[in-house]
Parts: sequence; C-alpha cells; structure tokens
Amino acid sequence: MLFDLATEVNGSWRVNGENKDDDVDNYLEAIMQLQTPTKICPYCNSYLKNIVFEDVAEDNDRWHNNRWHTLIFCQRCAYWEFKGSECGNACDPSQSVIATAISARFSDEIPAICNEELAQQLRRNDKLWHTINPRQMELLVADIFKYNYKNSEVMHVGGPGDKGIDVIFVDGEGEKWLIQVKRRENPKKAEAFSTLQSILGTLALEGERNGIIVSTSDSFSYQARKQNERALKQGYRIELIDKGKIDRMLGNILPYAPWKELFAHPDVNWLIGDLKDYFLRSKLYPNGQLNFLTELYKH
Repeated sequence: MLFDLATEVNGSWRVNGENKDDDVDNYLEAIMQLQTPTKICPYCNSYLKNIVFEDVAEDNDRWHNNRWHTLIFCQRCAYWEFKGSECGNACDPSQSVIATAISARFSDEIPAICNEELAQQLRRNDKLWHTINPRQMELLVADIFKYNYKNSEVMHVGGPGDKGIDVIFVDGEGEKWLIQVKRRENPKKAEAFSTLQSILGTLALEGERNGIIVSTSDSFSYQARKQNERALKQGYRIELIDKGKIDRMLGNILPYAPWKELFAHPDVNWLIGDLKDYFLRSKLYPNGQLNFLTELYKH
C-alpha cells in the first residue's frame, strides 16, 4: 500500500487494516499529514492544489446523506492527501476516511531504479541531482526521453568504449541525436566549453550532426554557448540542457493521479462511484514535455 489509510464507521476506527479504537487520535497524529490545513507541500515547498466534492442534503438536522471530500495534491512531486466524510442516520451510518501518501516519507537515499519513485524523490530533494550515481543518471536521462517522446527510439550505450556518448535518441522524424550526460556535484559551476568540444569531436568522428548535452549544472558557460552558435553555422546542432530543463522534462515520469489506488481499497468500498469518477477524471498535471526539438533553431 502506497498510502496510510484511516477509516471510521460510527466512531470505530481502522488504520492501515487494523482496529485502532484506543488512543486513535494520537496514532493518527503520528502517521497522518492531514491533521491541519496546509497550502504548501511539506516535501518540495510548492503550492498545493485541491479539489473539493460536496453534496449536502436538505435534511441537515438529521445529518442524512451529507457528503464532503477533499483531495490535496502537489503538481511538482505528486504528494497527495485525501479526507472525507459521509454522515448518515440509524439506517445509514456515518463514515470517514483520511489518507496520505507514505511515499513522501522515503529517506533521502536514491531509489535503486529509474522510475516514478525516483522522479518524485528528485522533485522533493534538489540535492539528489548531484549525488546520483553517474550511470543511474544516464539511465534516468534515457527514461526521460522515452517518456517525453513516445514515438522515438532511445538506447542507453554508456560504458567502456562509449566514445563519450551515453544515450542514443532517434526522434519521431528519424533524426539521430547523440546524448552526453554530465552529473556534476557542484550545480553553481557552469558546464564548460570542454564538454562541447568533446561531443563535437565525437560527432565529427561518427559522421553525425546532432548532439545533446545534459548536465546537472545550473547553466552552461558563456564560451560553451558562444561556441555552440559557431558550431551551428558549421552544420552541427547541439542542444544544451541544464538542470532546470531536465527537471521540467522529468514531469512526464511522475505518476498520474497516484491516489487512484485508494478507491480500490476494500476499506473504502462505501465511497460512491460518482465520487471516484469526480477525483479521477480531471487532468491534474501539466505536460512536462519540453518540445525543444520542434522549437530548435526555429529562427
């Protein structure tokens, strides 16, 4: 289960599948993040979005069929919280649900594989960009291009004898791009001109014209950018992707509607179908695709 879940029926609580009638308040406070309203994600400090479902019956004095549910979520790192209640009468018991993503409590250690979990961790802890294993960084870049360009071919080739090329990317138009990945420990140190020289040399030797440099540095040096303009005039297209750009492309790896598993849990099978549809049908994440290939050198 990728979330903590507490449910209540007429005062009886279950937390993560266990009865917790004694001292439930202290237990909930220890594991849940949704005890006090919040507008800022506790993990990446981004503003949280929220969706509210409210259906109040006319017979309010008897608290019959009053339904209120809210989903709070972070577009940047996919953290989410859910809370709701449905108040009934003697024939229709009151029920409540509280859930929060436990993935947000992962340690600062980098997950072993390139997947949604790794994308979430990088969004929650910017420093991980500079401590990730270089090979894992190469695999992550390959995954990022796969997720952003569905009609492309991506192959990780980094290793001994790779001639400085870590990933080969063939876009939807059949254009081949050689990608060099640089994981830098110091983000403030600009990616140097020597990196551009390296990939230009490889392109010349391999008879290719398109290259991409992905760096975890915050920027590329003035000389790297200036000489890249000269390379363009010579027919070489080199795209410079700094940490900011690759982080934006990371958005497409984030899980879409990660709270969907909540509605399949047997402890909340009393949630009505229209409520499930209400929280699952909306497109909640902006498209993270950078589309730099279609905009490249448009002028």
